[in-house]
Amino acid sequence: MKDYTDEEILEQFHFNFQVMYALGIRNLGEVYLAERTLYEFRRRLYEYTIGHPEQEDLIFHQFRKLTEHFMAIAGIGSREQRMDSTQVQTNIKLAGRLSLAFDIVEKAVRECTSAHLPAALKPFAEPGFRNQFLYRCKTKETLGRIQELLNQCVLLLDIAKAHPESLQKETVALLQRFLQEQATYPAEKKQWIAKANKDIAADSIQSAHDPDVTYRKKGRQGHVGLVANVTETCANENPVQMITHYQVEKNSGSTP
Repeated sequence: MKDYTDEEILEQFHFNFQVMYALGIRNLGEVYLAERTLYEFRRRLYEYTIGHPEQEDLIFHQFRKLTEHFMAIAGIGSREQRMDSTQVQTNIKLAGRLSLAFDIVEKAVRECTSAHLPAALKPFAEPGFRNQFLYRCKTKETLGRIQELLNQCVLLLDIAKAHPESLQKETVALLQRFLQEQATYPAEKKQWIAKANKDIAADSIQSAHDPDVTYRKKGRQGHVGLVANVTETCANENPVQMITHYQVEKNSGSTP
């Protein structure tokens, strides 16, 4: 709701009494939350989903179980329901083109054999370089940094050609797709040049870790992420209404 980063979430959790109160915590320092807890929780969910593709989604299973319990206690009828849609973002770092470009380069660098990395790429494997490169970047420097990362993508592709064993095919394909979607190659410039925002297609990649995330406009607002179709009860006799079902799809097309 607040669009917090992980760092901001932890700060609010530990020092904002309103956030603590909403979570049922009444005293400062009563409960601690570690950064690794967030990462490990997401990792375990992801690994379970990949390892059990035919099984029901764990989060949806918990949602349905709690919903049925609350509806039974509150006496909420579900004969009448309505459906709506909303734009959502995945819980992955989607802080714009600069962050996306950094993620793609960093992912490839960490996979590449260090012996084949030139000096210009080695900082991407160092802890803390993300903060230096992204979070301390001024607005006027953004386009220049995007261009710099495009040049790093070209370097990585050159490494892949010279040393095919250094990068996996999926990573090479990701680098190639990113360049083709985010840049042009004018013959007179003899290098990849970043496109303007308006020239980037709606189905272009939005995450180095989730290629299905896309861009879509709904009304006058643009959205990066996914579209969620939601159903909820709507009978007048219900004391409150509750969401009963949801389904998440790519947002590059109209809601079915």
